[in-house]
Amino acid sequence: MKKVALKTLIITFIINAILGISIILLNLWNDITSKILLTTVTIFGFSIPCLICSTNYEKAKNKLIPIIGMTICFVSCIYFLLLIWEIFNFDFFDDLLWKFALTCILLSISFGHICLLLLINSTEKIVKIFRNSTITLSIIMDLFLLIEIFVETELNWKLLSILAILMVLGTIVTPLLDKLNSRTNPSNSHTNDDKYLKLEQLKKLLDDNAITQEEYETEKNKILDGKKA
Repeated sequence: MKKVALKTLIITFIINAILGISIILLNLWNDITSKILLTTVTIFGFSIPCLICSTNYEKAKNKLIPIIGMTICFVSCIYFLLLIWEIFNFDFFDDLLWKFALTCILLSISFGHICLLLLINSTEKIVKIFRNSTITLSIIMDLFLLIEIFVETELNWKLLSILAILMVLGTIVTPLLDKLNSRTNPSNSHTNDDKYLKLEQLKKLLDDNAITQEEYETEKNKILDGKKA
């Protein structure tokens, strides 16, 4: 199912890219072509965090966060498409309309970012500290921005800038520490590789209807917990 969705998405990107290039080269600028280009940008933009969330959904034991992330991305994309194509009689001067639009963008990016960090599944304490700290900073920053969007208070830009710098630092350093740990502890790396290999084999059995969904979930949890399957 995921492969079909990815193939459909790739085909959609290619078609939209061809349309966009044709519009630019042939100078076919009008209301319809502008909406087509905006549609392309919208689908592409929201699909990136959605794909990250879906990847996390495949590998994570706790699927709540990626499910929420994918739902937000999907709803946000639909909302923007409704705005672009003016399906309903929106008042484009309504502040609440654009506040909700900014919220959609903010939450989609945030959940994509969090799911990306959660893909780093290290047993090393230092890696976990950096990962969890970065996620916490991301959530705090989102709360600050949401307050600014809806309450319109005088935002402390110095504090926000510090949070942003620390969040970017954590996002860069966390995977580097995980990579460094994998090189210095090859046994951990081999263990993770074995886990992924077993999970892939198990998923293939499920796709081939050789095992049931319940059996798949049971064996998957055993592998992730490090138990002997």
